[in-house]
Amino acid sequence: MGRSVNRVVLLGSLERDPEFLHDEGIGRVARLIVSTSDALASLNRQNDLSQCHQIVIQGESFISLVERDLRKGTRVYLEGMLQSEVWANSLGREFSTSEVVVSSADGKLITFIEELGQTNNFDVEERD
Repeated sequence: MGRSVNRVVLLGSLERDPEFLHDEGIGRVARLIVSTSDALASLNRQNDLSQCHQIVIQGESFISLVERDLRKGTRVYLEGMLQSEVWANSLGREFSTSEVVVSSADGKLITFIEELGQTNNFDVEERD
């Protein structure tokens, strides 16, 4: 198999305030829902194609930024990895979900705090 790249880049807005959880294997994580939209010009009108993306933030340095700066409506730029999971419910029906994992080990998280007129660039090279 040749080389491949698993990289997701999103620029959007938080749909709700972040949630903070503890994962047994990873430690503390933050969960976000980021909405993006693509406006297409079609027959003299705008069609808004909005999507919501599940985001998982890992690494204490990124979680600190999320706790301090991110709220519903905050604009964010993030880079991470697409991760999918398949599971079955009690009736045996299979479901799948995909989420973007942003880790302080290899991801990027930039917040745009428009009302304060500043940008926080949090591109961490160190590993937790």
